[in-house]
Amino acid sequence: MYLLMDLETIPRQDIPAPEFDESTVKLGNIKDPAKRDEKIFSERLKFDIGLVKKMSVTPELCQILSCDWTLYCPAEKKIIEEGFRYDAATDKYFIKDLVEEFTKHEYTLITWNGKGFDVPVLWKRSIFNKCGMNFIDYQRLTKKYDTLAHLDLMHAWNNYEMGAMSKCAEFLGIPCKTDFDGSMVYEAWQNGEHDKIKKYNEQDVDVMYQICKRIGIF
Repeated sequence: MYLLMDLETIPRQDIPAPEFDESTVKLGNIKDPAKRDEKIFSERLKFDIGLVKKMSVTPELCQILSCDWTLYCPAEKKIIEEGFRYDAATDKYFIKDLVEEFTKHEYTLITWNGKGFDVPVLWKRSIFNKCGMNFIDYQRLTKKYDTLAHLDLMHAWNNYEMGAMSKCAEFLGIPCKTDFDGSMVYEAWQNGEHDKIKKYNEQDVDVMYQICKRIGIF
């Protein structure tokens, strides 16, 4: 049985965001006060732009917004179950269910960069929410060269290098909308565009499914 899974995350809402420290700005030999202020403003802007991304992809600084998954049965050669969980406020109400679902030993988990991101986030958020994923399961699902418990498609396709799933899909001729990506999730959440996030999350899992079919996993 293959369990395809993808998480969407946003910055934690229960902690204050890190603040910009202008003392860290390297001003060098800039003497003109106006140019100094301009430099500091520019660095502050870069910090603010990068903050959302940093918090959204750092396990200690993010929370799970949604999770989509598909269960595929190779014996029957078909999808036998699909699921989606979403909470606009906190992940504490569904994190235990996700841990129980994704640590079942009869499944091979399939993700894109799940060993580097999705599973570590799920593990740390489960510990934070006091329903911690067993550490043995965490090790089993993040073991780099093991594909029996967890097949990370990004590793398989890119020979253990980083790479965008959209690039893989494009190469294989798999339709993949590119007008919305992970960097837009937080803004969509702030605007209450929950259906847009759901469709994006579902699309990622569907693209993974199509990649698996295309390269012969299914």
